[in-house]
Amino acid sequence: ALLLPYRPGLAAEQPHWLETLMQQGLRCDLFLQEEPLREENLDSVRSQLQAGGDRCFYSEGGAWAPLLSPPPPCGAPRLFGDNAGRIAAALSELSPAPLRAYVAEELAAAKAGRAAPQDVKERCFDLLAQLKISIRKLAPLDTFELLRGVSLGEILAFHRLGRLANHMEQVLEEAFSQLREQEQGSGRGSGLVLKANAFAGLHFVRRDFSVQQVAAHIGISKNYFTKLYKEVTGTGFWEYVTGLRMEKARHLLRSTEDTIAVIAGAVGYESEYHFSRKFKALTGLTPNRYRKGDPDE
Repeated sequence: ALLLPYRPGLAAEQPHWLETLMQQGLRCDLFLQEEPLREENLDSVRSQLQAGGDRCFYSEGGAWAPLLSPPPPCGAPRLFGDNAGRIAAALSELSPAPLRAYVAEELAAAKAGRAAPQDVKERCFDLLAQLKISIRKLAPLDTFELLRGVSLGEILAFHRLGRLANHMEQVLEEAFSQLREQEQGSGRGSGLVLKANAFAGLHFVRRDFSVQQVAAHIGISKNYFTKLYKEVTGTGFWEYVTGLRMEKARHLLRSTEDTIAVIAGAVGYESEYHFSRKFKALTGLTPNRYRKGDPDE
């Protein structure tokens, strides 16, 4: 960052030395100081420079930013609204590609809508935090070290959209590379379970969802998949799917006024009767009693 004394018309100029520096690949941010720079106001200027770091968040290359004037207005586009789905898609493939594309889309939308830089950076951090939680929840192996070094402070320190985008891509690449290394080191079964669980998270509400679909997605036979899944986890895959369905059903029963038949269909059951029997077998309550908050639950 370069601090220049202000004079009328300076912002419209492009000093030859700045052009030379930029041609050599140096990224420069120029802040125009509107008051005389004296020793007694150095601390004030330093504080304003730090606070104004995001004024040029969406600029490319060198930029002029009036130090003492307010930043340009920022919009409030809705950002990163499909974290769970995109994370599940990436984990079901053990590839960062779906998340890289998602981040690129959302950052482009942020730039187009002039979203507040602080909000953009916080949403990026939320995505990485949610990815870490999802991996620990879905993977049958120790993933504590994955994404451990990611911090909100580190992400807030990026004052350029391009640099933030590069950082996000690097973090995602490293996380999935480490995940694949762990999978290879612990045998094929752990990666298979992670892919299967993530795939189930995407499709368990479909009424035609089946074990065969999961096996086909992974690229092995249905019988081998069910055997390997149980060897690794100690439970059957369909038990895992039923757990997902019941968890969503409990949420819908308490948060909506939908009929039992509608909720049964929303969590993947063709029959209200079949859903109610399964729900009672697992919770000890009928769906209606659960909704009413039965005192014996």
